[in-house]
Amino acid sequence: MSDDEMVGLIADMQIAEVYMQQHNSGYYNDSIRDSAVQWALDKHGLSKADFDSTMTWYGRNIDDYLNLFGKVDAELAKRQNRAIGETEKNLVSTDLWPYSRHILISENAPSNGLAFSLPLNDIPKGERITWKMRLKGLSSGNVLLGVDYDNGMSSYTYQTQNGNSKIDLTLQTDTAYNVKRVFGYIRTKEDHSLPIWIDSIALQQLPLDSTEYYRIHSQRKYSGFHKRVKVSEKKDTIEEDSKIAAILEDTEGNQISVKPADKRKRLLRNSNVNNNRTLKILPQEELKAVPAKELVPLKK
Repeated sequence: MSDDEMVGLIADMQIAEVYMQQHNSGYYNDSIRDSAVQWALDKHGLSKADFDSTMTWYGRNIDDYLNLFGKVDAELAKRQNRAIGETEKNLVSTDLWPYSRHILISENAPSNGLAFSLPLNDIPKGERITWKMRLKGLSSGNVLLGVDYDNGMSSYTYQTQNGNSKIDLTLQTDTAYNVKRVFGYIRTKEDHSLPIWIDSIALQQLPLDSTEYYRIHSQRKYSGFHKRVKVSEKKDTIEEDSKIAAILEDTEGNQISVKPADKRKRLLRNSNVNNNRTLKILPQEELKAVPAKELVPLKK
């Protein structure tokens, strides 16, 4: 099969996979994938043997295989633009992955996953970053793809994997900030599922697509830890020696002052308050004598 035939075939397979997954409540397994493959083969009038033999050739020519999927991405983008009536754009993707395309995570590996961190500062604002791979052996795990911006903020997207044989995670960068770093990881939740075989790893940079920008709202943002400021409790103003005083005034206008340090309970216990005496607590700067005739006498 030629490259052009494979591009059209794989594009149809991916569309069929997404359609079947969405109509099965997001559930994905090998049966759904096999159905999508068979539907695409029937559409193109090809047999499973033709497809398998071609994929075997690509397995021995990895560079051609990676270039093939770059063309598939461009074909899918063209179809999307035709569907929404937009004019064709520059859909060429840039591969940013600098490491091996094939990785084995075994029981003897130093960690139970794969992580990377790339300092990149030449990604235009608003462009998309996708992390793709095919894997075998991951029964349950997590995948994360994120970026750091030059203003100190980070943004990331997160996905849970449950037996999927393909990962395709896309992050939408912000049109207001410059990307400083791209990072990500894939980890298994169950060490007994090791080893995990990963191949066809690609980290691609895609042009800004206004129809896809809404995805940024489902991503998570992080701006660092904020130190919590401990707020001390205010003391009871009755206990503050410098601002509180108590005044007793009887009907004859005589005043009995009480030192500010005296507690309220002590004041009430030791003061002889009767019908002709009234207790009033005021801030020191507002102390004024209150004529007894303006006060209502306490009942016996």
